[in-house]
Amino acid sequence: MYEITHNYDSSEELIINYMLKTGSSNDNFLTNYFMSTFQFYTNMNLASMDDEKINWIIIRDFKVNEENNLKFINQVEKNIDLNDYKKILVHNKDKMWGNTPDPINHRFRTNKDGTVVVYHLK
Repeated sequence: MYEITHNYDSSEELIINYMLKTGSSNDNFLTNYFMSTFQFYTNMNLASMDDEKINWIIIRDFKVNEENNLKFINQVEKNIDLNDYKKILVHNKDKMWGNTPDPINHRFRTNKDGTVVVYHLK
């Protein structure tokens, strides 16, 4: 009954909705996972570490492949001055997948027990 009467929001959905409200399709973004999802729903361009200006930096913190996560975070900290950015905390457990009909992995409620960090250029 709860699932029928309440909306489920995945991490991607919460981040994308925020970007759509505060950003523009002229913006670009940098992230370590699900680049095509963000491109599709926001019409923003994927940036690279070499770009002069990056409007959005989305740091996904999955427990799978932690080595790649740390490598991405280290590259961001080394190449980008985060003082130029507003830090936004999206309260949602960052999962590698959204909702799924598989009963083992199905999420009946939006899990807000975690935090996804998003940086927006000031």
